[in-house]
Amino acid sequence: MPKNARRSARTIANLKLRLLHDLVPKIARAVGPLCEVVLHQNTSQPPTVLSIGNGHITGRTIGDLMTRVLVNGEDVRDRKTPLFNYLSQMPDGRRIRVSLIPIIDDGKVIAYLSVNFLVQDLSMARQALKLLVDAEPHDEAIHEVFLSPTEVIGKPMSDPAIRHITEQIDLMFHDDAYRFSDEENFVDLKKRARKALRYLARQHHKRVVVVTHGIFLKMLIAYLLYRNDLHAPDWVKLSFFSPADNAAITLCAYYPLRRFGRTRGWEVLSYNITIPTKFAPAVGPGLANLNDLLKD
Repeated sequence: MPKNARRSARTIANLKLRLLHDLVPKIARAVGPLCEVVLHQNTSQPPTVLSIGNGHITGRTIGDLMTRVLVNGEDVRDRKTPLFNYLSQMPDGRRIRVSLIPIIDDGKVIAYLSVNFLVQDLSMARQALKLLVDAEPHDEAIHEVFLSPTEVIGKPMSDPAIRHITEQIDLMFHDDAYRFSDEENFVDLKKRARKALRYLARQHHKRVVVVTHGIFLKMLIAYLLYRNDLHAPDWVKLSFFSPADNAAITLCAYYPLRRFGRTRGWEVLSYNITIPTKFAPAVGPGLANLNDLLKD
């Protein structure tokens, strides 16, 4: 190759390197502090860092040696095809995601542009999110449904249309099968009580604490006593005359040997026990039963 041609080729190669030398720190700043951008000069022996942005990630600076990259055990120097988004590990154990892009001039690799994302913290965040999002395995199939109809979820009760719907839903307490749309009705509520009692009967503990809402508690007790003979009008009367106070305690016992009886082995010992404060009247018989049971 004539001298003028070689000089021209070197000039073009140098222009490319000078352009990239100027762009590298600006690109790094634009992407953000978790991304290191490095221009490795491949025309020097050995290859060195010509320009770098966000060098705090790896601790390198201009003039440091280029890292040695092996693919299938072979050095990638003079490799003309890019390597995108592979994981690497720094000496301190932190992980980075690397893209190595060759800069080619006249068929020769004159430099490598390396883009290194620090992903260590992101990987830890992903693991934390996975722990939060992933569900635990369960032997039983679990399906959760909203108990209110779709039409009222998230809507204010001050809306006349919503009030009308809730008034219509109250009809379920007079008709076993009534359903406005997709909400839980009386039959569904009774099925839930039956499943809950079956589940509790299978527990092999001396005492089991159940925390629930007042409406379901009253259904649980009503179904326990009347089973399939329980209908919506009956439950309305039982519910009205058997209030369930907040934080009150109801005591039930299960006797497996009586499981073929009318209540399938269940018995209500005390209902709606309220723990008295220093301003409350003397302890009643219900609380005495509770204390006796807790001493056993």
